[in-house]
Amino acid sequence: MLQHFSRLFFLLTLITLIYSCANRVTPTGGDKDMKPPVIKEFSPPNYSTRFTTKKITVSFNEFIQLKDIQKQLIISPPMEPEPKISTHKKNLIILLPDSLKPNTTYTLNFGEAVADLNEGNPVTDFQYIFSTGDVLDSLFCSGKVMDAYSHKTEKGIIVMLYHDKDDSLPFKKLPDYFARTDEQGNYTIKNISPGTYKLFALNDKNNNYKCDNPQEEAIAFADAFIQVPDSQQQLLVLFTQMPAKLFVKRAIKESNGPVIISFNKPIESLSWRTLNTTIASATLLTNVSPAQDSLFIWVKDSTLDTLKLELLNNEIPFDTIEVKLKRSTGREKIKTAAFAFISNVAAGEIKPDDTLTLSFRNPVMSASLNEVKIFQDTVPLSDYKISFKDSLHRFVVIQSKWTENTQYKLVALHGTFKDVYNNNSDSILINFRLTPVTELGTLKTTVTGIIKNQTYILQLVNESLQIIQQKSIDSSTNYIFENISPGSYKIRLLNDNNKNNKWDSGDYWKKIQPEQFYYYPDAIQIRANWELEINLNAK
Repeated sequence: MLQHFSRLFFLLTLITLIYSCANRVTPTGGDKDMKPPVIKEFSPPNYSTRFTTKKITVSFNEFIQLKDIQKQLIISPPMEPEPKISTHKKNLIILLPDSLKPNTTYTLNFGEAVADLNEGNPVTDFQYIFSTGDVLDSLFCSGKVMDAYSHKTEKGIIVMLYHDKDDSLPFKKLPDYFARTDEQGNYTIKNISPGTYKLFALNDKNNNYKCDNPQEEAIAFADAFIQVPDSQQQLLVLFTQMPAKLFVKRAIKESNGPVIISFNKPIESLSWRTLNTTIASATLLTNVSPAQDSLFIWVKDSTLDTLKLELLNNEIPFDTIEVKLKRSTGREKIKTAAFAFISNVAAGEIKPDDTLTLSFRNPVMSASLNEVKIFQDTVPLSDYKISFKDSLHRFVVIQSKWTENTQYKLVALHGTFKDVYNNNSDSILINFRLTPVTELGTLKTTVTGIIKNQTYILQLVNESLQIIQQKSIDSSTNYIFENISPGSYKIRLLNDNNKNNKWDSGDYWKKIQPEQFYYYPDAIQIRANWELEINLNAK
């Protein structure tokens, strides 16, 4: 009996143990580690002078790793070749090159490149600074960088100082000192020795500290040399350098459309000579884009297979093109609808100061303008005028005294227009109304600070900086923008130095800064049936 009880007790104990093990919960391990590694020792010590060693060791309290060291590490002034950096357990190891400059303060800013091994918590504001001379340079240069056109700022723009005075410095040589901008465009170059410097900023796309792609990497420069120490903040404006040489970027033939020749920059005075032996100039219809950077050519001769032209700027040849006109396949063919057009009717409305306009992609060779009908509700109108406003007959304008709260309809039958390629237009039906002034807003801008004999353009632009309205101004006074759709806008003033009625970028080699914009600091909210007043100072 005792033996049977002992066996029963053993079985119950075994079952309890098995059940307990099967339902055991894995320990949570406590809270997640959010603490970054802590520096325990520098060897040699940080901020050392008379620095001669080639190896630096930084010890931490835990195992570490390097993250994105190529982008995070900033060394000022740059070392060439760059130091070799690695980790070993809890140590950061830096092997310096033999090319360190004498009497120079070096700053190694690691950003967030050093982190703990397990959770990846980075060490922030970690710098190692040393001098190969007797003292650590402690001077600095600070300021702001912004885009010349939009005034937007960007993090990571490199700002560079050079001792040398050669104009080719940012294109060929590494800077003596540099720093990068924060999100607000602010920068501070630290640990600089006293002296006179050239100051530049660069949107360094390939991170090589040189402006080796001027058409892709925006540059900024100070007009005068910078004297360090100097407490004055330095404002730099970025712009894209215009290429020195003019050439054709591409030349294509649109399907049922023109030959489009695009240039790498705006052209001053364009002309051309045909190189086809069988083509006459009269068979070409041409138009230069408003930006002066494209040429549109419509070839009336349907038998011509290839167009060959020599292009001239100010009567000097600069390029030749050869474009296949009859091409059924290939990347250069762009499919578009035959005889396409657009109107300036937006969301079924035109504004009180607008003229109803039809814009055709191709020149119109024949048109039955009397077949274009306007209806007020269902009643035909007779008091309107219709005409072409350009020599190529690509723009049709319809003028009338439109009435508010009235529905209008423009109707044109198939074949009313025929283009240069003998294509007929499709039927046209446009419903529209005149937007009541009570649904639009007004902006009154008081401009001050205008310099006498300078030319300015006051511009109302949308959030994408597209120009909505603009006015040429020459004095400090009041200017009114009317019939503005409700929404968010910006107001800016352009100092049009060369009086060409547009913004011009800078030219580093000619020491020309980009034309200056003065932006009203806040977004402007336009409301229906409301007049807003603001003050803009051109300083």
